[in-house]
Amino acid sequence: MTDLQILLIGLIKQCILPGTAIINDCWAACSSLLDDGYLNFTTNHSVTIANETTWAHTNTMKSTWKQVKTFSPYGHKADYVYFLAEYMFRQKYKAEEFDPFCKFIQLFATIDWRNTNSTDSQ
Repeated sequence: MTDLQILLIGLIKQCILPGTAIINDCWAACSSLLDDGYLNFTTNHSVTIANETTWAHTNTMKSTWKQVKTFSPYGHKADYVYFLAEYMFRQKYKAEEFDPFCKFIQLFATIDWRNTNSTDSQ
């Protein structure tokens, strides 16, 4: 495996629970995830848009990432992580039929600000 493949497989193992379906476009490195309890679904875009057996496709992920990149107010790629977090938060609570702003205020109000770590020196 290349260094990039090792890095990406490591991130998958660190951030995604075993048992989760990993859908990819025939990336050989993902086959190693089967041994760790992940489901590996592939689709070959040079043949078809979706795998005819599993109906796995990468279109949802690709269109979501395009939305994140297109509508991100940040100018640098390194800042996408902040917009992606906001995007994911909004999508989660919209799907649960909550107003994302109201949910943010509700969650914000539950923080015990007395117990946060301070970076000020005493």
